[in-house]
Amino acid sequence: MRICLVSETFRPQEEGGAEISSFHAARNLTVRGHEVTVMALGRPGDRKAPPGRQNTAEAFALWRVPYHNLYLPGPKPPSVSRLQKWRWHGRNALGAVDRRVVEEGLREGAFDVVYAQNCSRMLPALYQEAGRAGVPVCQHLRDYALLCPRASMYRAGGNCSAQCHSCRLLSWRARRASAMVTSVIAVSDFLRKRVQAQGLFRDKQVHVLHNTNMARADLDTKLLAARPEPCDPFTFGYLGALAPAKGIKVLLDAFAQLPANLSVRLLIAGRGEAGYVERLKARYAALSPDRLVWLGHVPAAKVYAQSEAIVVPSLWHEPLSRVPIEAASYGLPVIVAATGGLPEIVASRQIGWMYPATDVSVLNAYLREAARAGSAAWRAGLAKRFAGLSGFDGTAEATGYYDRVEAILRATIEEGRR
Repeated sequence: MRICLVSETFRPQEEGGAEISSFHAARNLTVRGHEVTVMALGRPGDRKAPPGRQNTAEAFALWRVPYHNLYLPGPKPPSVSRLQKWRWHGRNALGAVDRRVVEEGLREGAFDVVYAQNCSRMLPALYQEAGRAGVPVCQHLRDYALLCPRASMYRAGGNCSAQCHSCRLLSWRARRASAMVTSVIAVSDFLRKRVQAQGLFRDKQVHVLHNTNMARADLDTKLLAARPEPCDPFTFGYLGALAPAKGIKVLLDAFAQLPANLSVRLLIAGRGEAGYVERLKARYAALSPDRLVWLGHVPAAKVYAQSEAIVVPSLWHEPLSRVPIEAASYGLPVIVAATGGLPEIVASRQIGWMYPATDVSVLNAYLREAARAGSAAWRAGLAKRFAGLSGFDGTAEATGYYDRVEAILRATIEEGRR
C-alpha cells in the first residue's frame, strides 16, 4: 500500500504520546513493506520543522505542509498571551493550511489511503482535499481534538459532559468535513463511545485498538538489567505533562501525606507551563529534595529503570495513556486513576491498582501499602498482587496490532473504490 500517514507534529519536534504512536506506526508499516509518506506541519524559519520534503534516517518519507499560523502545535505549552492563543485557535478553525498544497501533494503521491493520526490543525483541508483527490481516509482517534481545541474536553477543573459553545464553534468546519472519513479507529472503547455520543462518526464502524503499537524491537532490552537491586528508598515514578488535568497535584498531595519516617521517594518526569510548575514546586518545597525529585523532561526509560511502581493520576478522561502498557512491558505495576480508557487495560489485564481520581486518601493508602512492603518484598510479591504482570506482553507482535491496522486500511481502500 502507498500510505500517507498524517501527524501534524513529528520528529525531530518534541513528542507527546500521540506523536510517539505516529512514529511507531510509520516505522512499522514501512518495515512491513508499505510505502509510507508522513505528512506533518512545517513553518518557515522553524529549525526543526521547515516546510517541504525532509531527509530522515528512516525508510519512510517526511513531507511538511506550510502552516499559516502564529506557532506550530505541539505537546509543550507555548509562552504566549491569552489573546494570541485565541487568535491561534481562530485561525485553525478557519483553516491554517493551504488546500491546494494538500491536494497537489496527495495527487502527486498517488496514495492508496490517508491514515490520519493527530491531524485536527490540518482540518478541514485534509478531509476535503483527500475527497477531491479520491483518496479514502482512515482516522485514528487518540484524543478529543475533533471536538475540543485543547483535545482534552477538560475545563475549569472538571470533565466536560458535552461540547461547550466555543468548542462547537471552533470545531464546526472540521466536524462537517468529517463526513468524508471512510473508516475510524479509536484507542479505547471509552473514546469511541464518547466521540459518538457527541455526534461524530455515528454512521461508521469504529474499530478499537489499544496503544500496543510498539514493536518488540523498540523495547529497551537493557532497561530491566539497568534497574538497581531492591533497596531503600522505595521509589514511585510519574511521567507525563505537568498540568492540572493530569492530576499531578492529587499525586503530590497523597505523597506529601506519607509518614515522614517512611523511606520513600517520588520521581517527577515531565514539563508544563512554567508558572504552574513553579507554583507546584513552591507548594511542596517542604519535602526533601531526596524525597521529591523533579527530573524535568527525560527519557521514559530513566524513570522506569529507577521505579518500583508508576503512578498515572489523570483527572481528565484520558482515552488511553501509553504509560501503563509500557510500564507493564518492563515488569512494573501501575497505580492509576479510574478515568477514561485506563480501566480497559489496567483492570482487564490485572497489571495495577485503580482508585477514584480525586480521592487523595485512597491513593495515599496505596502508596503507603507499597512503600511499607519495601522494595525487595514488593518485587517478590508482584505476581501475587498483580496476576497479569507476569509475562505481560504489550508489544505489537503479541497483540497482532499491525495485522489489524493493515486489515482496516485495506478495507478502507476497498470501501473507497465503491
